[in-house]
Amino acid sequence: MGNAWGEFNVEEYARLEPDLLISDMRFPPDLWYLPEDSAEAILGLAPSVAVRSGGVPLRTTLERYAELAGALGADLDAPRVTDAIAAFDAGAESLRRAARDNPGIRVLALSATDDKVWFAVPADLPDLAHFAELGAEFVTPDSPDPGGVFQSTSWENADTFAADLLLVDNRTGNLQPDRLAGTKPTWRALPAVRAGQVVSWTPEPTSSYAHVAPILQGLAEAIGSATRTSA
Repeated sequence: MGNAWGEFNVEEYARLEPDLLISDMRFPPDLWYLPEDSAEAILGLAPSVAVRSGGVPLRTTLERYAELAGALGADLDAPRVTDAIAAFDAGAESLRRAARDNPGIRVLALSATDDKVWFAVPADLPDLAHFAELGAEFVTPDSPDPGGVFQSTSWENADTFAADLLLVDNRTGNLQPDRLAGTKPTWRALPAVRAGQVVSWTPEPTSSYAHVAPILQGLAEAIGSATRTSA
């Protein structure tokens, strides 16, 4: 229905004749990604259900989506479901083990735009909070912007926080490492970048065990192979 915040093609949505609209709820009572100016029209076309994804543990959100899937007729005992849950648990254990076996690796999650760097506040984002619970050592910004979630700064201050491993927001509209390397000298100077310790970060993961499992596994591998790059 759209590829950026504020985009929602109401006409296309109506053409699909939906029976149910399912969305995350980050900030109650609003449904995530429903534009305020067209929410009434959208919600008038079909019933809706929201699953809390903000202010609750990531695992809780996954469990609630599984319950919803069951209520809609899914077989929660099907092998593809039980296998996905097992993969999620295995990924969590891999991350826990990597953080234990390679301690002291400071992880910093960020979003990058042309004019600013946005450092993520782990406690305000369910995925990062879950990774931290499993042992990942995140760098926490000390002066978040109003509303929390991120602390922004100019590119001249990209080295505000020392980190050994960088997680870079992969959403549409954000600059990616290849573009950053060619346009931002302060990015190239970061110790983690020089060490090649930069990985992709999905701040809005699909709320399913199958989708989150490889994210956990990937972060475990990144932490497990990282070396300290900062004092």
